[in-house]
Amino acid sequence: MLPVKYNTTREGVEICLSGARHTYKLECTFWAIRARAFFATIEKEFQVERVKNNDDGTSVVFFKTNTEQAETLVERMQDIVEATLYDL
Repeated sequence: MLPVKYNTTREGVEICLSGARHTYKLECTFWAIRARAFFATIEKEFQVERVKNNDDGTSVVFFKTNTEQAETLVERMQDIVEATLYDL
């Protein structure tokens, strides 16, 4: 089962993941350089359908993936959160 939202209590780190059919929307707000590097890796590994940049500086990334890949995506994003919190 995929989490709908994954939040941390530290400022600047927020990850939301929601899914409909086989397209998953990922909303990320974080500032750590290490997290950005992880995110760049994820974009190479998972097929990005489109990216929407919001006026507030956040980005919404839509991934096209199947359920198994989505579970891996969730794990990777949780790793990003942990690495980001470690750096803060």
